[in-house]
Amino acid sequence: MRKAISPVIATVILIAVTLAIGIAIAAWLMGIWGGLGGTEALKVLPTSELIVTGDGSLSNLTLVIKNEGSKDAKLTAVQIEMGGGACKQNVDQVIRVGSQVNVNLEGSTFACTGLVPGATYMVKVVTEAGNVYQIPLVARVG
Repeated sequence: MRKAISPVIATVILIAVTLAIGIAIAAWLMGIWGGLGGTEALKVLPTSELIVTGDGSLSNLTLVIKNEGSKDAKLTAVQIEMGGGACKQNVDQVIRVGSQVNVNLEGSTFACTGLVPGATYMVKVVTEAGNVYQIPLVARVG
């Protein structure tokens, strides 16, 4: 008569093999997803400026933006919230991890009127990932 492995030992072996395979698959997936799992974290710095002309049209908008995240960020739009509406300009700029850039938008390319010098406007930066970063800026005559 042949001897077989006891059912308890067979169960322990099956559980150990299953755990080992599960850990190997998890490590493999984290290796693949680890590079994709970074996040952008932009900070619009207070040195940013919103300059308007005497007639209330945009002269220049300079946004100083730093990427403090672990993934490059691609800007897709900048908008200035005004009362019930907004002025929006599409942009195409990448901000690398750890870098700081100036995004300059001039009134000749970013048509925005009705701005009042001295008023505070919410300026929003939109990224390709769908994140919105904002800063309140006081419009000044320049």
